[in-house]
Formats: sequence, structure tokens, C-alpha cells
Amino acid sequence: MSRFSGRTLAALFVVTVAFAAFFLLCIMPMRTEAGRLSREIAGQRQYRRQQEQARLGLPRLQEKAKDIQAQIASLSRPNANPTPDVVREIERLTKEQGLELTNIHPAEPEYLENSTKYGTSFDAQASFEQVIRLLYELEKSPHYLWVEGVDITGERGGGSVVLHAIVAVYACRSASRSSDAKS
Repeated sequence: MSRFSGRTLAALFVVTVAFAAFFLLCIMPMRTEAGRLSREIAGQRQYRRQQEQARLGLPRLQEKAKDIQAQIASLSRPNANPTPDVVREIERLTKEQGLELTNIHPAEPEYLENSTKYGTSFDAQASFEQVIRLLYELEKSPHYLWVEGVDITGERGGGSVVLHAIVAVYACRSASRSSDAKS
């Protein structure tokens, strides 16, 4: 009937079970681990390529950083009190734009962490269009004035308006001076 004896079938069954156990317990985990390692290697290669690209771009970024630092330095004045220049600039611009300067008041310097703020408030009277032109000119001034507050009041009928503005100039502070300001 059967070609194989009971012993042979039992041995064949044991070998099949052993092979299946070996496959499930050894080969499958090794394949899973090999796949994980392959993905990790691919990720490391990608990371290395990105690092190499970043390394090659570093001189360009350092040059950009120097340019940005130069721009920041040009936006701030070094340690000198710019208040007289700011007052002259406000007087010059209000006169050029045809505004009547009614009041100008420099504030005390405000010592910040890495800079000093020199604020100046002023009042002027003119048409709305003249006020807008003045604000534009203040922002593009070579003294790097920052318009920090504006209040415009006046009549609706196109008459004159009153401008109250606060402008500031920021000066860089040296590291030793900025640590003195904290204490």
C-alpha cells in the first residue's frame, strides 16, 4: 500500500518539522534583521551625502553670515550717542517735507542686553500726505531710524493733522558693557 514504512514517515515528519522550525526561528529573523540593517545602511548613506553637501556649502554659509553681521552692524551704531544726529535728521526731514515741527524730545538711553536704544519723540503739524511722506523718509534715513510709534489726529475735511511720533536708533554694545548693564 504505502511505499514508506511508519518509521520513514515519522523520520520525514520530524525532518520537516525541524526544517520548518529552523526556517521560522533562524532564517526569518535573519531576513528581518538583514532588511532592517539594509534600511539603516541606506539611511546612513543618505545622511553622509547630506553631511557632505552641508560641508561643501559651509564656506558659502559662512560668507552669508559675515554679510548678515555686516548688515546688522550697519543698522546699529557703535557705542556713540546718536541723539544729536537724530534730532538734526528729524529737523531736516520735517523741513524738507513742509511740516511744522512743534516739539522734539530726546529720551534717556535705554540699555538693553546687547544694545542701547536712543529714543526721540516729536510732534509736527501738516497735511496727511506730508505726514505719510515724512514717515517714509524717516524709515529710509541713513541714520537707521526705527519708527516705533505714531499717533495722527486731525480734521476729516482735508485740513492739517497733528503727528506724534516716536523714533529710535539702536547702538551695538560691547560684550563687557552689556554685562555691566545686567548688574
